[in-house]
Amino acid sequence: MKRRILECVAYHLVIFQFIGLYRVKNENVRPLYQKAVELISEFNDVEIRWVPREQNKDADEQTRIAFEGFVKENWEIYKQYYGKIGWARKRSKEIGLSIL
Repeated sequence: MKRRILECVAYHLVIFQFIGLYRVKNENVRPLYQKAVELISEFNDVEIRWVPREQNKDADEQTRIAFEGFVKENWEIYKQYYGKIGWARKRSKEIGLSIL
């Protein structure tokens, strides 16, 4: 059975990493990237398309909700890896968690 996937992303960097122009430098992101590559390899036809955030507000909102759910369910892991990053501290406070 032929399987097809269309992945729309808001960041050029993600596309460049998937096609091999850039490598994934962040050691915390690398396992996620490797898992994504593994999953994508199961499809016969893969298209990755850049969509500006302004044109994809629904997906952006769904991503935010999923991210916040992940953080709340995996708080200790999240805090361990991302606790020293400024944006993570700010966002965690916005969703009612503290990295202190």
